[in-house]
Amino acid sequence: MRRLQPELEAQGFAAGRDRIARLRHAMGLRCKQKRKFKAATNSQHDLPVAPNLLEQRFLPAAPNEIWLIDITYLSTNEGWLYLAGVKDVFTCEMVGYAMGDRMTQAL
Repeated sequence: MRRLQPELEAQGFAAGRDRIARLRHAMGLRCKQKRKFKAATNSQHDLPVAPNLLEQRFLPAAPNEIWLIDITYLSTNEGWLYLAGVKDVFTCEMVGYAMGDRMTQAL
């Protein structure tokens, strides 16, 4: 939509955002969305997989019995960064974290 309105204006068709949206809807047209980034996970690796010791039982009796770990990625001005966090299930506090520009085993 942000590119369509100035382009139509340059061709002599001055219309507001809502009018353009209404006309597009009436004609069944949709703007093509650009995707910034597509993350892919390589599940076809030969690395060892840790066994599931909890078997979906998340009921610790004390701190430091069960830690959960997850990795996500963040968009920054300098590019993508990966964030790995460790959470204690009993206290619900973050035990630690690490950031890096690559999702490697060292992270």
